Amino acid sequence: MGRIVVRGQSDDILYVAGEIHKMLHQLREEEHERKRAEAFAKDIQWMYKDGTNFVPYESQVNARIELAYHDNKNKVILTSEKGDDIKVDFSTMRVKDAYGTIITEVKRVDRKSKIAYPCKK
Repeated sequence: MGRIVVRGQSDDILYVAGEIHKMLHQLREEEHERKRAEAFAKDIQWMYKDGTNFVPYESQVNARIELAYHDNKNKVILTSEKGDDIKVDFSTMRVKDAYGTIITEVKRVDRKSKIAYPCKK
């Protein structure tokens, strides 16, 4: 258990071993990103307005937005569920499409104090 056995020609084994190493590395990276996103979500939650309610972003998206915000970027570009680029503008706390049209507003909530932060100035 816990082992991968590869048999065959030396060149093939080297190639397959390299591919296995890449896959394992990718899995470790994905797990690290998932845990980091979950850690962010415990403290800070980004939300977008849908009608009259604010809806939390999924943890991976939440982490991307928070990292950009934390790095003092003016915006972060995300890909919508439809495959379109959308921009979260931190100066206005609005989500805009590729043409600059406002789609909705966003807010950043500190889960520990339940405070929604205003836009960056």
